[in-house]
Amino acid sequence: MLKRLFLTLLSTMMAVSIAAAEPHDCSWAKHPERVVSQQTVKVGPVGHEVVYTNRLDRIDKSTMADWVGGQAWIFGVSDQTNGTGSHSGWYEWVGKSSDKMFGTYRGTHVTDGSVRTWRGTFDIAGGTGRYEKATGGGDYKGRAAPDAFEESGACTINY
Repeated sequence: MLKRLFLTLLSTMMAVSIAAAEPHDCSWAKHPERVVSQQTVKVGPVGHEVVYTNRLDRIDKSTMADWVGGQAWIFGVSDQTNGTGSHSGWYEWVGKSSDKMFGTYRGTHVTDGSVRTWRGTFDIAGGTGRYEKATGGGDYKGRAAPDAFEESGACTINY
């Protein structure tokens, strides 16, 4: 009897631990609220520059309710010639609960006239609160034009 109780308890604990590690969809859409700082360094051949940007974005939509209306801090660097090149950096999202998720991103961007498009991948490296041991990642894409800005991503988070 005691052995059966122990095995039942052990199976329940294993099932709970497996369920807790299940991946969750964390797809999102956001817009920039403000550029906090930006520095452009012209270096090398004509048209080449390195741009350092700190930006605060607002999360408009997410499959995870805690992120809707939350903040996304972006700390990045772009290496580009005539507006086309690569970018990478760190991000930190702050949810309505004040729990944070952070990680790295990297991608490419193209400028054609006054329209810029970009795409890339990002990794989830952890966080605070319920996201302290979070892992996962996904893809993002965006478009900026004089009349519109859109950025969205598809991702999976394990926490």
